[in-house]
Amino acid sequence: MQLLKALLSCLAFALTARAIAVPTVRSNDDSATHGDALYSDGSAETPAAKDGLASKASQLVDASERVKALHEIRAELEASKDAIFAANTEDVNAAQAEVDAGRMSSSLLKRLDLRQGDKWDSMVQGVADVAQLPDPNGKVSYASELDDQLELYRVSCPIGVLLVIFEARPEVVVNIAALAIRSGNAAILKGGKESNRTTQLISKAIQTALSRTFLPDTYIQTIQTRAEVSSLLSLDRYIDLVIPRGSKELVRNIQNSTRIPVMGHADGLCTVYLDESADTEIAVRVVVDSKTDYPAACNAAETLLVHETLLTTVWPKVAKALLDASVELLCDPPALVALQYRAAEFPHFTTHVREAPSAAYDTEHLALTLAVKTMP
Repeated sequence: MQLLKALLSCLAFALTARAIAVPTVRSNDDSATHGDALYSDGSAETPAAKDGLASKASQLVDASERVKALHEIRAELEASKDAIFAANTEDVNAAQAEVDAGRMSSSLLKRLDLRQGDKWDSMVQGVADVAQLPDPNGKVSYASELDDQLELYRVSCPIGVLLVIFEARPEVVVNIAALAIRSGNAAILKGGKESNRTTQLISKAIQTALSRTFLPDTYIQTIQTRAEVSSLLSLDRYIDLVIPRGSKELVRNIQNSTRIPVMGHADGLCTVYLDESADTEIAVRVVVDSKTDYPAACNAAETLLVHETLLTTVWPKVAKALLDASVELLCDPPALVALQYRAAEFPHFTTHVREAPSAAYDTEHLALTLAVKTMP
């Protein structure tokens, strides 16, 4: 819940309040379709212009209506579960063929499967969790009297229109849609081509849910092609922030292709450090969970740093637990020698333990592989 609050706060942009021209919001009884209004030049035919209108219109909608929209989305997702799963099966099968042909990584395939474990239930519950968060807008974070009858206030308000680009994970459509709606931001979403069938049905469910509220159903839109992305990246008139979620190459390409502000990130390359004071039981639980819970995630552990005093005590027990979980260990010489003395105790020692190449510590493995290095 704390993480959701932090993410929601990030989407409420701190700046002074300003006047904006907004179109009239129709009621649910109006016969016109959401998002049909056009600028005089017809530019609202583009997703960006439609989202611009939707974003401005939504500012006239009470925060309680955005909460209602989230509950409607959750209900519609559950009602559409079978159809979404069927589409996801088609995406996964097509992706598996790409993996078998060597044209796609297995980690990308794992991210794609919406039926895996409790991913669906967590995704749907996440919508309900976001609905329970406080409204991040209208919060005064700074106030100052600059002069007589001249006061300055910094008040949180929506950013406007978000363009979110991500790879493979279809649940991101729901994650971002929920956060955007709760924080008063319209969003255009572009997933990887591998998840097109799934994201189309999820987007349809979201728009169906929005049609039962006072929010325009164009408030959350999805696009399918790279050409559409390239066009949108030039529309700084309509789009206020680009958020790429994916590889370092994706983020860099986006940053180099637009004048719109980009909220980017680098590789995951997450590291766990076992200090000389580490408790064995806690160390085993933390290391195994951080590597095996979701190896394909960008926040999974990729490197384990072990204090040299633990090489004959805590490290062998951690290594055994990792090997029991079928994790491949790429060890530096000291960590490797410590295990070789007790090789008979470890399952898969001959197949899952080897000396680490120099590149191992700079690699985002996104699989059951962990680089291990000894620290003085």
